[in-house]
Amino acid sequence: APLLGHDRDAERQDRQEEHQEIVEQEAPKPTAEGTVAALADPEFQKKLDAADAQSEAALEELEKAIDSADVTSKTAAKILNPPPPIADPGGSVPPGDGPPNTPRE
Repeated sequence: APLLGHDRDAERQDRQEEHQEIVEQEAPKPTAEGTVAALADPEFQKKLDAADAQSEAALEELEKAIDSADVTSKTAAKILNPPPPIADPGGSVPPGDGPPNTPRE
């Protein structure tokens, strides 16, 4: 007698379960040691050292750029904001450098 749709689905599921059991029994179980060994990169330390050297070089370059920017900033501040004129010992301020004339009452 031909199998009905439900019977075919049940038969297919049974075969899939049997296949899965066989695969699980035959496949070697992975161990932590084997996994670590498979994933280990013999060049890792060299890559890490190279990246560290690049980081150090980039940091030095950044520090030089910051120092240069600081000098430029201080120079610009002096030009744009000169210090107030210093009064001579007599207490007078050079003309044009003092407060505007205020009318006397």
